[in-house]
Amino acid sequence: MTPARDAADPAGATDPAGATDPAGATGPADPVVAGIAAGYAFTGRALELGAVLWDGRCRPDAPVRIPLPMLNRHGLVAGATGTGKTKTLQLIAEQLSAQGVPVFLADIKGDLSGIARPGQPDDRVRGRAGEVGQEWTATGFPAEFLALVGLGHGIPVRATITVLSERGAPTPVAATRLRAPESLMGPVDAAELDAAVRGSALHGRYAQAVDRESAYEKLQRTPAEPKAAEPRAPNSPKEEPSLVEQVVSSGMFKSLARSVGTQLGREITRSLFGTARRRR
Repeated sequence: MTPARDAADPAGATDPAGATDPAGATGPADPVVAGIAAGYAFTGRALELGAVLWDGRCRPDAPVRIPLPMLNRHGLVAGATGTGKTKTLQLIAEQLSAQGVPVFLADIKGDLSGIARPGQPDDRVRGRAGEVGQEWTATGFPAEFLALVGLGHGIPVRATITVLSERGAPTPVAATRLRAPESLMGPVDAAELDAAVRGSALHGRYAQAVDRESAYEKLQRTPAEPKAAEPRAPNSPKEEPSLVEQVVSSGMFKSLARSVGTQLGREITRSLFGTARRRR
């Protein structure tokens, strides 16, 4: 992907973080918009989300961006039905793919399968691109379609995912008019999706189901008959417990073991959940 491209304001501004006001000064004329634009004016590589919506108007002179190094952190896309959460994920995934970053999307309904095909230009797409100052080009992105345990369209896989978070400085909160995704905004036809799955290099390796013997099946096997214990001679003297057995069975040792176990459990919990030790 090439660096972010922002269209110049009709008045002639070329500053990527600003526009030209009627007086000819560079940058957003509104001080609030100027403050938001300054908060998103990163110098390094960044993902372009869109432009600020302020006072009922889209402001392409104030782009909303995410620094690429921050994308290894946790994020939240929240909103009511139909507000664009799925398209926001598609937009982020497109730009990460263009930067060479692999993306895993848990897409239950197949709404994001269109990322594999170029988008279809229409008046809505062209209008949105013009609003946010985007040079829109229909683009498809490489994709592999996987199906967890073989349910639905995709290569059957089993997956385990874990994520570790880090703390990052928050950027200004701003209503944002999102850019238009460049891939197809909608699910790919089922026949085309199946063809992509069959044509994948992963299909030959993972498509064949392997029914391995489970732990449950192994436990259900009939165990071998245990050997009968040899009868002890009557009136035979009991073996005296060893010194270690005497110590382990003592009440003092059991109390100490409980105390150590409790303290160990607390330390493990603190290390996992980051809870601080109480101050006395």
